[in-house]
Amino acid sequence: MTSPSFPETESAPVASRRRLWPWLAGGAVVLAVAVVAVLALAGRSFDATGTLSVFAPTLPEQACQGGRSFQDIKQGAPVVVYDGAGKTIALGTLDAGRGTTSVECRFTFTVEGVPSGQDIYGVEISNRGVVKLNEDQMRKPIAITLGQ
Repeated sequence: MTSPSFPETESAPVASRRRLWPWLAGGAVVLAVAVVAVLALAGRSFDATGTLSVFAPTLPEQACQGGRSFQDIKQGAPVVVYDGAGKTIALGTLDAGRGTTSVECRFTFTVEGVPSGQDIYGVEISNRGVVKLNEDQMRKPIAITLGQ
């Protein structure tokens, strides 16, 4: 009995797979880098800092609050950052006020973790109205004034 003979198989498919491997690996690396970049950009945030000046009788270099017309303006008052659609995206509070002149009480604030990439932001302190700013303005110290 003779053993059956099989036609020889070509080695071309194996060679093709070998040539395909670097392309697949390269594509996976490019995809991974793109995913990491998108996630990093989406997760970027910054801290917004600023001052609120209230014009009310006070003593220079002394602790102060907002006065009669601004009783809600005091240490711990909310600082809210909104996106362009009016959705709250970050929260902070006013620090203690300090008299800078006999008629000005100045508060500082920091709002941590403000998401970057918004076209417009709104900043509101203690329901006193929203101030609209772009991202460049938000990244610099913000100065808001009440009472003058």
